[in-house]
Formats: sequence, structure tokens, C-alpha cells
Amino acid sequence: MTVALISGSPRPGSQSRRIADYIVRRQSAMFGATPIELIDLFELELPLWTGDFGAHPIRDTASKWPKISEALKRAEALIAVVPEHHGIVPPAVMNLLLHCQYELAHKPGLIVAISATDGGAYPAVELRAASTKNNRLCWIPEQVVIRNVKQSLTDDNPNPSDRTKARLDYSLTLLDQYRQALKRVRESGIINHVTFAFGL
Repeated sequence: MTVALISGSPRPGSQSRRIADYIVRRQSAMFGATPIELIDLFELELPLWTGDFGAHPIRDTASKWPKISEALKRAEALIAVVPEHHGIVPPAVMNLLLHCQYELAHKPGLIVAISATDGGAYPAVELRAASTKNNRLCWIPEQVVIRNVKQSLTDDNPNPSDRTKARLDYSLTLLDQYRQALKRVRESGIINHVTFAFGL
């Protein structure tokens, strides 16, 4: 299997990237040498989506989007590490999802929302409400909210009974089960993205 992992912060040296790197290590420990397609939105600098599919970046060979699109197509599941910035999802995350057409269609996604303080719930709510209609991504019911992220999942706190670690391991295991189940849905032959292009 291949998993796409988004580090959703546009900032350098972000906590999102640190947590994403931790998830890479946990994926390897739990599922062996799982190919991870790590997409760091700070490094990506994806141009803003304009809404004009005729000028869609996938048609621009100079754009980074074609490689990202192919990585998302290869993936059987998505993990999104998303910080809470001013109570919302960073625009870079929504911009990436707007670029997607059907790369993530009928694939399971896990939301890992993070906050420097006691927040973190708003990104999960926003992603569930407004990020899947046209691209058909399927967020699984479970999610992980990591509060006070600078003190969480660090080498200084290696306590194996840490609830955040247990919650993350559980969610990664559940995501893998959804990955297997939704693969059968995609291979069923019933999906029609032409007649019902916009989910209506």
C-alpha cells in the first residue's frame, strides 16, 4: 500500500511537519516498510487554484502539481496533519484539496488536527463540512486532536501509555482497515464520475 501524508502548515520548521515525521515512523513500525508520499505544504508552494479547469495546473508541465497529483493517485489512503490557524484550516490545505479532481475519490482519510494551545477541534469540523463534495475523499469517523502540541509526542516524553500515542496508533490501524474496504469499492466498477461529476 501507499499512504499520502500532508504536512498542512505553510510555515518552516512547523509542528505539523514534526508530527508528520512522527507518523512516518509509526507507520513503519506498525505496518512495515509502507511507502509514504510526504507532501509538505511549506515546501510545495502550490499556486492558488483559480476555478478554471482549462488552466488547471495539471496541464502545466512547469508546475509541481502533476507530480503531486500522481502521488495522490497512487495512494490508497490519506493522512492530513492540519494545524489550527486563527480557528480555521490553513488556506494552503484547502487550496491543495481544491486542486484535486478525483485523485482521492473513494479513499479514506484521517484528520490529525493540532494546536499550540487547547484548541484543535475547528480544523476537523471544517474539513468534514467543506472539503469533500467534488473530490469524493472519505474522512473516516475517527480523528486525532493533539493539543499543546509542542509538549506532545516528543523524545522528552517517551511514555508508552500516553493517550495521544494510543489514540494515534488506534486511528492508524482503523485507517488501514478502511483502506482495504474502500479499495474494494473503487474496484467494484459502479463509480461514475461523468454523470454525477459534482456530487449532485
